[in-house]
Amino acid sequence: MGKKIGTRESVAKKIKAHIESHRSEELSLDKIAEELNYSKFYMERAFAETTGTTIHKYIQERRLAAAAEQLVRTDRSVIDIALEAGYGSHQAFTQAFRKQYLCSPRVYRKNRVCQSGLVWHKNKVFMCRLMAYDDRKGRLVA
Repeated sequence: MGKKIGTRESVAKKIKAHIESHRSEELSLDKIAEELNYSKFYMERAFAETTGTTIHKYIQERRLAAAAEQLVRTDRSVIDIALEAGYGSHQAFTQAFRKQYLCSPRVYRKNRVCQSGLVWHKNKVFMCRLMAYDDRKGRLVA
């Protein structure tokens, strides 16, 4: 049994590595399975057992995390970021972003903080709950 778990963890690591190196491309379960030479059913089961989430949800979370970073670090338009993240419309991106971060991309960019508790400042991520970074004071404030 221990060997099976180790093998599944190895499969999950390979899947994550593949997703990271192809994040900007169209990723489907079929395509990943073909490229990694695994059964898509085995891959999905091994990934879910190891990570507690589906491959599709993991891809979405990684793309949204990259989009959140882009919102704070750049002045690119929300629609450009949405399209790069693989969303076909501003509305679809905003809906998925709001579900993940509990606020809109615009509010996230403006405040650099949401209910998720992430604050971005000078290329660093800070974890806090319901706090914001005040540029004038140079610190987190409640």
